[in-house]
Order: sequence, then C-alpha cells, then structure tokens
Amino acid sequence: MTATATIPHSDIAFRRDGVGERAVVFMHGWIDDLHVWGPVIAALSAPGFETVRLDLAGFGDRTESNGPFTFDRFAADLLAVVDAVDKPFVLVGHSMAAPIVELVAAARPERALGLVLLAPIPMAGTRLPDTVIETFRSLAEADASAIQSMRQEAGPSAPEAELARIATVAARARPEVIRATANLWNNGHPAERPSGFAKPVLILTGSDDRIVTPEVVASAVVARLDSARTTAIAIEGSSHWPHIERPAAVAAEIDRFLVDSLATGALAAESNMTASPAPAHLTAPTQFVTANGIRYAYRRFGAERGTPLIFLQHFRGGLDHWDPAVTDGLAANRPVILFNNTGVASSSGQTPDTVEAQADDAATFIGALGLTNVDVLGFSIGGYVAQALTLRHPTLVRRLVLAGTKPRAGDDTDRHPDVNTVGTRHDIPTFEDFQFLFFAPSPSSQAAGERFWERRHQRTIDADPPTSRRTMQAQVAAITDWKQPHGKPFADLATITQPTLVVNGNRDVMVPTINSYILAQHIPNAELVVYPDSGHGALFQYPDLFVTHVTRFLDATVAFA
Repeated sequence: MTATATIPHSDIAFRRDGVGERAVVFMHGWIDDLHVWGPVIAALSAPGFETVRLDLAGFGDRTESNGPFTFDRFAADLLAVVDAVDKPFVLVGHSMAAPIVELVAAARPERALGLVLLAPIPMAGTRLPDTVIETFRSLAEADASAIQSMRQEAGPSAPEAELARIATVAARARPEVIRATANLWNNGHPAERPSGFAKPVLILTGSDDRIVTPEVVASAVVARLDSARTTAIAIEGSSHWPHIERPAAVAAEIDRFLVDSLATGALAAESNMTASPAPAHLTAPTQFVTANGIRYAYRRFGAERGTPLIFLQHFRGGLDHWDPAVTDGLAANRPVILFNNTGVASSSGQTPDTVEAQADDAATFIGALGLTNVDVLGFSIGGYVAQALTLRHPTLVRRLVLAGTKPRAGDDTDRHPDVNTVGTRHDIPTFEDFQFLFFAPSPSSQAAGERFWERRHQRTIDADPPTSRRTMQAQVAAITDWKQPHGKPFADLATITQPTLVVNGNRDVMVPTINSYILAQHIPNAELVVYPDSGHGALFQYPDLFVTHVTRFLDATVAFA
C-alpha cells in the first residue's frame, strides 16, 4: 500500500509504503531526493514496518522551499513527519542526513527505536580544506551532465540511469541552496558530545568511500555513540552511496538490524511492545565491525553495566566453540563479548602467524567497538594472545583470566605426542578429538565432555562457520613461534601488573599444567586454581565452579580480597 501525506501549513509531503506497527523513516543526503531509497525499500523484508520517506527542503520536489537551510530546520521538518506518523520508528539517514536523524532520535527518545547511518557525515562536520569543499560548492553552477560526471567518478559502480536521474534532480536545486548545504555538512552542528541518543545504531559505510573513511567513522561518529549498541559494517564494492551502488546489500543489513534487534528485545524493550528474552549465548546476533580493512565478527550479550569481558578463543575455535554455561554465567554481571580474530571463521582477512600480531588485531577490534578498558579471558592459544595483548597494550586491560595456557617458551615436556595429529587431522574437529584433547581419560571427565559437547551444539540459527585450513596453519606457526624465548624466559611476565587468575585442569595433555604454575609464579599479582580429574577444557568440565571463581575475581573491589 502506497500513500502520500502532507504536513498542514507547510510544503512537506511524505510517502508511506507498506503497513506495520512501526516505521522505518528514510532521509536522503546532499543533492539527492526521496526516490533514491526505492531499490533499498523494495528489497526490505523485515515484517511489521511501514516505510516513510521525504525530500529535504531545497531538493527533490521541494526546490522552492524557503530557508534557513540548517540542520535544526531539517530536523524540525523530519520531526513533523515522525509526529504525524505517530508510531515507534527507526530512522535511516545518508551522509548529511546522519546529524539530522540523530537530532530527531534524541528529541523523541520514547519512540525512536534505533538509527541506521549510511556513510554518515559527522555531527561536527567533515572539516574539509576550503580547496576541497569548493569543488562541492561549484556544483551550484554545474549542469546535469557535469553533476553526473562527478557522481560517476566518485561512485563508478552506481547504475548509470539512476545517476542521470539524480543529476537531473540536483540540477533543479537553486545555487544558493547547494552552496549553503555544502557549507553545512562541512561545518557541522554544535551538538553535545557524547551523543544525546543512546539506543541501537547501525553504521553502514562504503568500502571505497574517500569522504567518510573508517578513521572518520571511528573517531568522529562511533566515539560519540554508545559503543555497546553500535555496529559498524562496510558494504563491499561501494563508495559514498552504498544504497545506490549496492541496494540489496544495504537492505539485507537493515533487515538484519531490525529483525535481530527486535528478536533480542533491544528495540522492543525501548517501545511499549512485548520484549523478547534478553540475548544470551544461543540468541545473541552475530554482528560485524570493520577496522583496518578487517571485518570482525562478534556477539555481545549480558548485563549492560560493568567492565566488558573479552573472550579469546582456543586453537581453531570460533564463536560457537564456547560453552554457553560459561558465557551466560559470566554475562549475568557484565557485558560479554565473543569475537573471531582476523581470518578466523566469519571474520575477514588472513590470520597472522605470530601471537603478537594477533594481539594487535585484538586491540584493533576492541578499539573499533569504542572500548578503552576491558577484562580479558584467554583460553589456550587465546591465553597466549591475552598475555601479548596485556604486555603490548597494558592500559587496555583491567584484569586478566588465563585458562589452559602457557607463557612464551613454556614447558612442553609432558605434552602428549599425539596432540598435533589429533588437533589437525580433520577439517572440522570431531567429538572424539575434543574428548582426547580437552578432557581427562577418566569416566567422570569423559562424561563431562559429552555434556559440554551437547551444550556447545545447542545453537543452530546464525551459526558460525568452521575455521579454515589456512587459519589453522597460521595458528600452528604462531604456536611454534611462541615456543621460542624472546630474551630471558618469563622475564616479561614480571611486567604484567594486572590482577590475573590462572586456571587449568590437573592433567592437561595439550598445554601441560606445569605452565599454569609458571604463570602464577612469575606474574606478580596472580592466583592459581587447578581443578581435579580434568584436562585442557577444565573450564568446560566445571562450568559452574569456573564461573563462580571468575565472577568473584572480576567483581571484587580488590581482586583477591
């Protein structure tokens, strides 16, 4: 169903498509019009939403609008539309519209469910040099052909017919409007920092955008928002107009944002709808954030308050290799963040072949989420990475949990000779592989392994893909390098000043238990816990006990009081 409505005593007309108890309201960017959203809207499939779109004053069918042409005026127009629609809404803004939709969402917090920002101009403006911004101002005197050429050069994958249409629309705009709005998005709006909006935000950028780069997004957009509720994703093969160049990809990400957020209650709880259960290990959606050209997959769930706990996974492990009994147990008192490092499973890129490089990538991921202080839980090779992360980025880590791991140049004397063969013989490690590597041979430990295996496979929707052979080989190389000392063995552990909890089973055949004693002896502020009749996966054999120990350690004002 399509309808056109108007705002009385104004030139504002807006288009409504579909039906739903909620609305997705689209606001176009500089020199475009409401019709640029057509292909995206046609590809949307999230149920329960109608779509709404309008022209900015001065553009599209509103070329005769009077000024002022300011962010506050544009926001007032959009406010009038969402008030007329009168239902909970998600706002989608492209480029110059990003500050506009943020201002409106902050002004209507009771009905604003979330924001989707495409190639967002920062609230503070782009602050381009005058010589550069003059190129955009000069379009005030350009004809449709010149405008089309400029857009074609900047967005070569955009459909030519759509570029021609947009150029014709832009050429109808008055010169003073184009110059005023070019200055506007360059100079920005004096809104507060941080943002006045604190609900879910999805940021979509073009992978080849030369205006809104990843650095701009991280420093001037994400930094203002609630990092716990902000996801940034790059749309591959697009520039500053991903919704024109890759409309299906943009629609898919918007659909995911709407469906996943509503399914987990993140949006529903903010309106007067019935909220679904809070996200947990089995239901938390896989999200993505891009930094340094790597698209990191992660899941965040648990309490909203507290220091976030970052999980660093074992050899060949991904998001779904954690035990829900452990992750959900620890999520009761803090935000829990599981993620795949570079090249692992659903994350892009090539896995580095040194632990130090993997630690730097972990720091990059943490920074991309806008986090400056975290707790870290590293298991097995994840424990190697956790140590390197703490040594190389000490201000980032508050407290450290090391499970089933060892220091650089640790003791492999009691390592079982079959570990390498069992750990690498299958493309996807089997139940039998895990039983041998993670659990002691006793009947009680093997039974605990069966229970862990059942818990681990409960998630069947939005499952993580297996890690590749290429990642396995890079991790083998990193493990091999970790065996070599850098200087005097264990000397670097003395510089780890963070409170550290070291945990292992008493019969670890992969990373011999003696290494846990070495860690506890050389890290100045460390406590050691060794569980009986258990192996490398002791944290999964005794999940409740492990959660109790880690919770006490992380929550205590003084770690070992």
